[in-house]
Amino acid sequence: MIQNLFQQFHNDTRGLALIESALVLPLMIVLLFGLFDIGQALIINQKLKAATYTASDLITRKSTINDDDIDNAIGGAYLVIDPYNRGRLGIDIAGIIFDENDNPNVTWRHTANMQPDSDIP
Repeated sequence: MIQNLFQQFHNDTRGLALIESALVLPLMIVLLFGLFDIGQALIINQKLKAATYTASDLITRKSTINDDDIDNAIGGAYLVIDPYNRGRLGIDIAGIIFDENDNPNVTWRHTANMQPDSDIP
């Protein structure tokens, strides 16, 4: 008798799809949101690289620059970040000259929206 009940329970597949969905659906939702977050992180990473390239390109176009040129380069970097939040984008730009012994010397520095990097004197 118990073996017949077990056999009937084993052969009954009426709720199988519901149980499989209940087990798999949460995992699928987590994977979907995880893929979305990874995609956003990759896009922001590419935008940060592009902002860095843009700022460095705008600064290195001239042999001498002034504060307006630096502000324009920072503004260009901010435009590349749009439409993402640029309130947390900090920029630390330093002009470095190497002496005859290949020692770096900071000749000027401009920091925007962050504390200056302490590794650069």
